[in-house]
Amino acid sequence: NAGLRAILARQYDFVACHDADDISYPDRIAKQVEFLDRHSEIAAVGVWGRHFDEVTGKPTMIQRTPSSAAQTKKMMHVNMAIINSSAMIRVSALRAVGLYSELYPAAEDYELFRRISREFQIANIPSVLMDICISPTGISLHFRRRQLLDRFKIQLRYFEPAALRAWLGLGWTAALLALPQPMARKFKRWWKRDGHEGMAIDPKVMGSVIILAAFMGSLYD
Repeated sequence: NAGLRAILARQYDFVACHDADDISYPDRIAKQVEFLDRHSEIAAVGVWGRHFDEVTGKPTMIQRTPSSAAQTKKMMHVNMAIINSSAMIRVSALRAVGLYSELYPAAEDYELFRRISREFQIANIPSVLMDICISPTGISLHFRRRQLLDRFKIQLRYFEPAALRAWLGLGWTAALLALPQPMARKFKRWWKRDGHEGMAIDPKVMGSVIILAAFMGSLYD
């Protein structure tokens, strides 16, 4: 938050997120600025990313997130719908909703974008504009259960009873918590690799997956 506070103290329009070990393509920033200039209703925009293994350097998959504002908002009920390190955010939106919360250290990016998406529209540019380093010591892999618990708390905090996908999000997270960690990792890779993360969520399909995941988890109890 220290860097964001310094940015907010100056007259910048946008802030671009970037992890130290990721690689943004040369035209990423320009395309996001152009997108936000053309879409004044959008407060934050991400891009698609190509994952690569930290050890071998080999690409492993393409992470595709929803592109439209409507689908991105729906996906936020279930999981992070913008790759955090790919995001460009309007400074005015951060001034309105605040910075990263310290209450959810394993899922602070998800909590911030849940706050942003409640007040503003968010979207993604459906183009691969960065390479994302996947490390075995990263939070998503090393502290998976802690991340899921924090995500579950966030989903409860911003729960919308009238939204079907809010219920599906809670069920999805609970099912992943029930799965053994190795199986959860494989399922997550399959889900992202095959592009399901960027697709419209079919409630019937999601419900079936939740039931299947919970059943498979029970076999390991």
